Amino acid sequence: MNGNRLALVALLFLVGLFRSSAAAAIRYVDADSTNPVAPFLEWATAATNIQDAVDAAIEHDTVLVGDGVYATGMREAGFAGNRVVIDKPILVRSLNGPAVTVIQGAGSARCLYLTNGVTVAGFTLTGGAGAGDGGGVFAADRSVISNCIIQGNSAYVSGGGVYGGVVWNCEIRENSADSAEPGRTHSGGGISFAEVHNS
Repeated sequence: MNGNRLALVALLFLVGLFRSSAAAAIRYVDADSTNPVAPFLEWATAATNIQDAVDAAIEHDTVLVGDGVYATGMREAGFAGNRVVIDKPILVRSLNGPAVTVIQGAGSARCLYLTNGVTVAGFTLTGGAGAGDGGGVFAADRSVISNCIIQGNSAYVSGGGVYGGVVWNCEIRENSADSAEPGRTHSGGGISFAEVHNS
C-alpha cells in the first residue's frame, strides 16, 4: 500500500513538472522591433523593451532579449525606481551575451529589481543608482544573476553593484556605495549580502 501511494505521489510530481515545462513560453524582446504585439511570442512581434515582455510572461517562462541598449522605462519597487522589475519566477536572458546586451540605469533608477525565483543571465548592467541598497541590482535571496558584467553602478547605502541574491560567473567592477551623510554605515561597493560564486 505504501509503495503504491509513493508511486502515485511520484507520478503526480512528474506530471506537474511536465505541465509546468510544457506550458512555459518564450517571450521575445528586440530593441528595433517595428511590430510589438503582446504576448510577444515570436521575433516578428517582439516587445521593444524588457519590462513589457516580463509583464506578459507567466511563471517559468523565458524572456529572450536581443542585442541593444535598454535605457528606457521606470517602475517603482524596493524603495527606488528601476529600469526593469521582475516580479515572478522566470528566466530573463540575452541572446548574445553582455558585450552586446546592456540594461542602462540612471541617476534615479537601478537596473534591476528581482523577486524570489528569478534568473537573469548575460547582460551588462551599468549606470544604475539605488536610493537605498543595490545600485545595479536589488535581488531577493533566491534569485540568481549569472554571466553578467555589473559595472559603474552606485548605491546610497549598500551593494553598489548588487545587493542580495546569488551571483554566478559575473564581473563586478567600478561600483560604489557612498554617502556624505554622517552616521550612516555603508558597505559593499561591489556586492553586499549576496552569495557569490566564481566571480
